[in-house]
Amino acid sequence: MKAIVLIRIGIAILAVALLGACTTSPTQIIQPALVETETPLPTPATEVPPVPTSTEVPSIPTPTEAVETPTSIPEPTQPTVPEAWVAYIGVDGNVWLVNAMDLEQVQLTQDAAGYSTTTENTPVVIYQRPRWSSDGMLLAYERQDGQPTDSGFNFQNSLWVFNLATKESRSVLQGEQLAGFDWKPGTHLIAFGQSIDPNYFSRQGPNAEFAKGLRQINVDSGETVDLVQPERGLHLAIPKWSPDGRFISFREIYIMEGSGKFAVYDLAAQSYLSWDDEPVGGYTWSRDGETIVYDDLTYIPEGDEALYIRPRAGGDSRRLSPQIENGYAYSPVYAPDSEVLAYLADMDAFDGNLVSLFIIESPDQEPREIGQYENAGYLSWTPGWHHIVLTQGPFDNAEILLISPYDGSVTVLANGSEPQWNPAAGLQ
Repeated sequence: MKAIVLIRIGIAILAVALLGACTTSPTQIIQPALVETETPLPTPATEVPPVPTSTEVPSIPTPTEAVETPTSIPEPTQPTVPEAWVAYIGVDGNVWLVNAMDLEQVQLTQDAAGYSTTTENTPVVIYQRPRWSSDGMLLAYERQDGQPTDSGFNFQNSLWVFNLATKESRSVLQGEQLAGFDWKPGTHLIAFGQSIDPNYFSRQGPNAEFAKGLRQINVDSGETVDLVQPERGLHLAIPKWSPDGRFISFREIYIMEGSGKFAVYDLAAQSYLSWDDEPVGGYTWSRDGETIVYDDLTYIPEGDEALYIRPRAGGDSRRLSPQIENGYAYSPVYAPDSEVLAYLADMDAFDGNLVSLFIIESPDQEPREIGQYENAGYLSWTPGWHHIVLTQGPFDNAEILLISPYDGSVTVLANGSEPQWNPAAGLQ
């Protein structure tokens, strides 16, 4: 099966949250993931072994000039900080940086140890989900430490932050099993979901007594506070901030498998709104925070999924992607500061591994195909939205590609997965 459909964000995070026991087997947590995906997390134990100090990060070279912009796409705003680092998880399981200007690589962690690289009854260390703060100075990532037991592994989960200026890493959350996290734009605040209580699901359905809301940590001060309460009695997970930080969206978990219902909280108005009529798959915020583009791939694909656009406040949805005979569209991603949309499409249903990359330059234009890639996933844009980033290949040895949406030219940045471009990057 294609890597793109192995685990969807809501599915994987939900699987994480449902692990109520203190042990788990290797097959429960090692899964490939996508841009909008998360890998299932095991249940935490009690201690985290120390992480070695990160290696020295070399000076960051001055970026080259951006490629010329076609007249059909508006000129992007130039970034103010000349950074070009892309964070990713290497094929060795460690957190790495690659400089997109000269392909220089820096290893941030040294001790990753997956199931395939360890012997029987030895600990495992798993890193995942690198995420930059909006100023490009802090990189957060999750760490799992697994100690072998008779029935599997006991896991201790933690959230770490690497400081690009001081070149130091530190733990900011210990023993916290996250169900997704996201930096609030313009701040050093991280919103995060919590693991589901084992008593949440009952024969009668979700038990509101055990539902948990979203929390938030100030990385600079260490202060942790409640952010959004589960007002409808449903567990909240997988937070995602709007680009301007006015709204935070999340999933309401109501079933044990598949994606949750889409909901959003307006912090200024302290208003909670749920799209109660339907769950959504992958989705992306418009730059003004007023609309959402989403797909309806909420679990295993049926072969007819498509992209839709809908107002944040609810209302009617309008289809964006054209009908694909024996295929489906998914993983929409808006470019920063524009209405240019990229998405992936499986054009041959389940008969092959090639995935097509499309862009739509405005909601009223027809999509344009850029190219086809093997097992494509982790779709995103560079901060200046002149280039597209994705991975292709098997999840255990994927390539991270930098793709021009104008001529389809490709640069291989590194071998790995979960690429995250520094938001202050100078390369457009």
